[in-house]
Amino acid sequence: MIRIAAGLQIKNNLSRHFDDISPEARQYIKSEVLVSLADSSPVVRNTSGSIVTGIISSGGGLASWPELLGVLVSFLDNPNMNVVDGALSTLHKICEDHNEELESSTYHEALQALIPRFLSFFRSPHEQFRRVALSCINQFIVHMPEALLSNLETFLQV
Repeated sequence: MIRIAAGLQIKNNLSRHFDDISPEARQYIKSEVLVSLADSSPVVRNTSGSIVTGIISSGGGLASWPELLGVLVSFLDNPNMNVVDGALSTLHKICEDHNEELESSTYHEALQALIPRFLSFFRSPHEQFRRVALSCINQFIVHMPEALLSNLETFLQV
């Protein structure tokens, strides 16, 4: 419970004081929050994902953490289900909060990589992964970006 409260406090402080935090401290927080995405506690993983989206929102968008999407996608291949769950739920938060940014031409390639990864989870034996992956895809249904259109046949099949 203490770690969860601490995580929420970090998220709140980041949103209020992001510009006052030194670049070194920001980098330390980023590296440690990625580690905590693999925690054995689902609540800690969820809180860590909220911190990630808080950093993105406070830091000026996805461009403030250019390596993040690649790291999260690589976590999806991890044999540890906690790592996969942490990464997938964090990507879900990013898709919810930053879907317009992901649909922009700047992140076309990233979204082109993400959509098939989400679709691959539709066949996962883990119900939670299927549900989160579907919710990620649903964030893009309204605008139907090229990344989704090019995978529409697969989407409809699964």
